Amino acid sequence: MGRLTFPKRSTNRRLDTALAIRSTALDLFSRQGYQFTTLRDIATRVGIQVGSLYNHIESKYELLCEIVHTVIRDLLSEQLQIASEPHAATRLENLVSHLVRFEAHRHWELNVAYCELRNLPARERSQICSMQREHDLLYLTALEDGVRQGSLRTLDAHLTTRAIFGLVASLAPLATGERRWAVGVIEDAAVNLVMGGISNRGSLVGTRAKDPQSLSALVAAPVDTSR
Repeated sequence: MGRLTFPKRSTNRRLDTALAIRSTALDLFSRQGYQFTTLRDIATRVGIQVGSLYNHIESKYELLCEIVHTVIRDLLSEQLQIASEPHAATRLENLVSHLVRFEAHRHWELNVAYCELRNLPARERSQICSMQREHDLLYLTALEDGVRQGSLRTLDAHLTTRAIFGLVASLAPLATGERRWAVGVIEDAAVNLVMGGISNRGSLVGTRAKDPQSLSALVAAPVDTSR
């Protein structure tokens, strides 16, 4: 897969331009879609000629592949570090906490990754899907381990995993919306909703519900996906 390339003796200006190209591509892909973004759009926003883009990238495909691969790789790598916790309920709580923070801080990269996956070349798409399956398995394993340990309950680990991802995906954008909820509040709400629903202890896990009114308002708040 192509990568953004930086000359070995690049100046700060060249490095800044390469980073600006990536940032601009991410912004345009998330706003108007990959198919409706041209290299001319990117070059104009960066303030360079279209031909100058090729000093830094090989193609628009390369930009998309780099954005998608980087964010999915980073998510999987960070979640794998958490997955070594032997107590399943604690492991799942930590996974959900981290996922909320990651999605809140890198929401637009993930949005491009999920929405534009179909536009990746077959080889790169297969690599991304493989990493996504490995990521899903972390949650499935935590749920199944929790059932065996007696700390969690679920009728279908696969369905619960999809529900967790859906919940986090609906709450995390509130950190970038017009009201901009604090990430910590969103994190508390997600963990309480997940663990409160599947914990065999019959109560919220931990002491995250510091302000129930705020959490209730957060869950009821409409998702603002504008930028």
